[in-house]
Amino acid sequence: MGSTASPAQSLSQATDLDVRRRRGLELFCLSFVALFLELMVIRWEPAVVRLIAYYANLMLISSFLGLGVGAIVGKARKSLFGWLPALLLINVIWLLVAHFVTLPTTVSESRFYTPSPQLVRYVSLVGIFVSNAIVFVPLGQRIGSLFEALSPLLAYSWDLGGSLAGTLCFGLFSLKYFSPTLGMGFVIFAIILLLPRGQWLRAIPLLALSMAGVYFSVTPRAIWSPYYCIIVTEQGDKQKAPVREPPPGLRTMQDPPIYDVRVNHYFLQYHGTFDPSRYSPQKRAKILTERMQYDLPYALAPVHRRILMLGAGGGTDSEIAVLNGAEQVDAVEIDPMLVKLSNRFNASGIYENPKVHVHVDDARAFLRRSSGGYDMVVFGFLDSQTLFSSMSNIRLDGYIYTVQSMQSAFRLLNDNGVLSLSFMAGHEWLARKLVRMVELATGQMPAVYESQGQVVICAFRGHHADPPPNLAGSHVQSSPQATTCPMPLPPQTTGPFFISLAKPSHRTT
Repeated sequence: MGSTASPAQSLSQATDLDVRRRRGLELFCLSFVALFLELMVIRWEPAVVRLIAYYANLMLISSFLGLGVGAIVGKARKSLFGWLPALLLINVIWLLVAHFVTLPTTVSESRFYTPSPQLVRYVSLVGIFVSNAIVFVPLGQRIGSLFEALSPLLAYSWDLGGSLAGTLCFGLFSLKYFSPTLGMGFVIFAIILLLPRGQWLRAIPLLALSMAGVYFSVTPRAIWSPYYCIIVTEQGDKQKAPVREPPPGLRTMQDPPIYDVRVNHYFLQYHGTFDPSRYSPQKRAKILTERMQYDLPYALAPVHRRILMLGAGGGTDSEIAVLNGAEQVDAVEIDPMLVKLSNRFNASGIYENPKVHVHVDDARAFLRRSSGGYDMVVFGFLDSQTLFSSMSNIRLDGYIYTVQSMQSAFRLLNDNGVLSLSFMAGHEWLARKLVRMVELATGQMPAVYESQGQVVICAFRGHHADPPPNLAGSHVQSSPQATTCPMPLPPQTTGPFFISLAKPSHRTT
């Protein structure tokens, strides 16, 4: 049977279908750009402004707020999408300015490299949040208007498809080769295509300036891990010039260089050997002094043939274990890039030592799967780069500093084994919190050694002699209950579904 529709009706239906398809494709592209840009912001901006590394979900909330506000004003007659290039440039400029502003803090919080609070630092915090949110308002408004123009089911289908595509593309881009300049260039290209051609002449110079700001925000020699921006510098270099390759013969040379690995512009850990036989007599004394804190737990452990190292980082802890006679070291490190950098810059080549078995894994997951049998379990200077607070009950850095985590580690020890936790504690309440956590996990008051802010906490399984009052340049601290300060609540985890949004922890290993 032939169609009864008139040619005019058929043309009208075809035109409506074409309009819906174009609107759907535009909604798909806008959702794609919004998700890709949001993930770009979360990944790139902590490398520009240290603040964002401390507040891991700041940019996520800000982006959602901007999209939401834009969707609310979606019915407004005047489109804001043409302002997107200017708003993006404002955001980039504000980030570049805020890079030089120190972060806000309070007496009940602990961050590294942070002085006392000032008003300008809180203004910077608010400015970062607002400037990022307004970038997403034009995107949210245009998405909201397209939702009004399409049927709900069709609109949600295009929106969900674009969001998933943006997330998957960014994941692949981040995994294979992440570059903030390349990522921002992709976003800018998409914005140009979405803008009317009549606005290109005004928009392209603004977008070009935004891309230039992104390019100069991070050194081209930066290395991007799955978690943060990494810069390697040679220790002692006052200019802190980034290094991409070590000198030839690093594994065999006398007096090899030690490298500082910096994440988001701040020190994270050393990559170098602490074997005194590799250094001349002039440098040997310094190396022996620097490794005293690492040697301390082995002086307390009667046996240390088999060791579990959590937060192995660049391999310093693992090398110290081997130098102290360990026959097997299971080195657990969550960031694969740190393992690769250790193989490149660590003169000891410790991760290629047959006694060391590297496991690129989350420490808590490894603890659940391990069958135990260790003489020592060492938490290797897992000092967080995220925010500490004396009022927080749950630590967010890696789901590892909890009572339950310590209990899992303690159960993996042999009889007469030793659990060791090393930490750079800048505040007394922070050290007391860690001591209380180990006490609850092990059922005993641990031995606590302190030297210049570095705390080494050791708990013993079975019977052990009393620890000496002074060891490796550190002295035993009194029991936390001996002071009048209130004991902070130790971190607890309630189940396997805890989600960590924080960056991996700060350590010197």
